[in-house]
Amino acid sequence: MKLLLKLKSALPCMLALFAIFITGCAATKNHVNNLSFLTYDDLIKANSRESILSRHNSCSWLSVPVQGKHFSQNLDAYGFSKLAFYSQKDCVYMNLEYKGIKESELLSEEAVYTSTDEVWRLCKTDGSERYISAWFAMSESEIKDNAYPLESLVAITDGKAYGEKLLRVKDNKDGTLTFVTESPLESASDVQNVPESWKNASMEYRYTVNAENLELIKLSTYVCTKKEKIPYILETVSYDTLPPVECNEIRTNISALRSKKSEKTDKSRTITAVYDPGTAGEQRYSVTADISYGIKPIIRQGYKLFIDPECTVPYKGTNGLVDVTIYLKK
Repeated sequence: MKLLLKLKSALPCMLALFAIFITGCAATKNHVNNLSFLTYDDLIKANSRESILSRHNSCSWLSVPVQGKHFSQNLDAYGFSKLAFYSQKDCVYMNLEYKGIKESELLSEEAVYTSTDEVWRLCKTDGSERYISAWFAMSESEIKDNAYPLESLVAITDGKAYGEKLLRVKDNKDGTLTFVTESPLESASDVQNVPESWKNASMEYRYTVNAENLELIKLSTYVCTKKEKIPYILETVSYDTLPPVECNEIRTNISALRSKKSEKTDKSRTITAVYDPGTAGEQRYSVTADISYGIKPIIRQGYKLFIDPECTVPYKGTNGLVDVTIYLKK
């Protein structure tokens, strides 16, 4: 999928990942009769989370590197063997798989996002798995404004910031249209590692959409070098599908882990976050949790994490087994 691959930084190692709104059915139908009226913004708006979920109960999409003689190169450049999403009104489920990715210690990373919660499951190559729970180091009234923005987890990401431009729109005469766009490959959001042979190449995106409402059906991407056009990533989209069993499984399992006693025991640790240490505005938040699952602190926007009250040494995490105090400063 043409998702922000910067998504990886949003998970514990990340993490993704991933726009659908329409300007009105009557306007869209008129556009189909005159394709010159259609714009790149029409495509983005028609595929926003808000627009899609106003017409469907859910939306799911799957992105994979294209098989063939360039598969190994595609896999290395993309950084994932599979990227799958499921989106409904109250949550988004994400699954990133790393089968065949060199030097990866993970088989997969899964996440479930809601407007007030974030949880992850990491499956490692040694067969072990680790659950991680977000901890919002702030007041309850601040959580919604600091949670991961669900509207950014969509099948089409606005690529104007990466130089993506509309080239043409084609009527396929079968009830579908194809939007063809292009961007510089090295700034494209869905390329993590650029091979030497792809230097100065461009990325071509072909969005096949429903002609009536511009909803995405399929996205094919191509790497365009001076020598050849290489099929790169294929993304397919489905609507009104049931949630993956893994989505509810993760939410159930993390609930069970969280339900363990939060009192201080030899199998728990306490994490304390101190905002603006040593000032009149200093604020402290703490959580005690069982060591059987990880804790990812979610902090107020604009703050940075440190391990010392003077805020000079950046915080880089712990083994998750010991008490820790983190200091936050803008």
